[in-house]
Amino acid sequence: MPKVIMVFIDGFGLGENSSTTNPLVTAETPGFNYMLGGNDLIADIGRCDSKLASLIPTDASLGVEGLPQSATGQTAILTGVNASQKLERHISGFPTPTLKEIIKEESVFKKISNLGLKPHFINTYTREYFQKQVESKRYAATTLAVMAGGIEFNYVDKELLAGKSIYHDLKQEVLIERGFNLPLITSHDSAIRLYNVIDKYDFILFEYFLSDVVGHKQDLKEAIKVVEDLDEFIFTLIKRINLEEVLLVITSDHGNIEDLSVRTHTKNLVPTILVGAYKDQIKDRITSLTDLTPAIISLFQS
Repeated sequence: MPKVIMVFIDGFGLGENSSTTNPLVTAETPGFNYMLGGNDLIADIGRCDSKLASLIPTDASLGVEGLPQSATGQTAILTGVNASQKLERHISGFPTPTLKEIIKEESVFKKISNLGLKPHFINTYTREYFQKQVESKRYAATTLAVMAGGIEFNYVDKELLAGKSIYHDLKQEVLIERGFNLPLITSHDSAIRLYNVIDKYDFILFEYFLSDVVGHKQDLKEAIKVVEDLDEFIFTLIKRINLEEVLLVITSDHGNIEDLSVRTHTKNLVPTILVGAYKDQIKDRITSLTDLTPAIISLFQS
């Protein structure tokens, strides 16, 4: 049975081969290029299989009209339930009561825990941010999924200070700008932190959402920086982990950063990249966001 690392990238689709609107064309991405046999991560390459990795262009629209959105897309990824069809529309921002109930019952963290295995969410919260979520009861989909599994959260003043968790921007820049007394680190350093805890868990999720933030800003220079930070993180992981024993799953909830000509999300397919020997066991099972949780659970049950 493998260990699984999921890197969830918010707003990260497969776009056109355009150096002016798609930062994935302009950025230096040795990690993605290495996984994809020298190719850029763009729509033109379609489905791509190599000994190392499989790229699966994945449907994020889920049979519902309109632009895919985060609350329903992330619910689909984290539960296997077509949340958009349940609500007959795509929902942005925070999950609705219906989505909360779906996540509570079907969370991938809950399913993995129920198998007697140990899932983990390696992202870090500030105490202030988490308290605001508690008071407002406006929890993000990922937060709800972790809670459903009975998993403890990481905090800046505890796990992050001890070097055992990761802040969402990979470098701690956001926290430093807010006045936290922390060192500036690199994406490489964050990848090593994840690598160092692999032996303790069966499933680890990391969530990255600056890709969606800069996509809405339509700032190519900033988007290139985000893509390169992310690529460094992923490439470091690939070079460190034992890919005979660990499956790396990279995916997204909808497009955005790959098309800076628009401020909104896109209807583009999103990449699901499976890296490691176990990829062949599930690659043919995945066509849409709803297939990810069932595919991962099937690995743990095999």
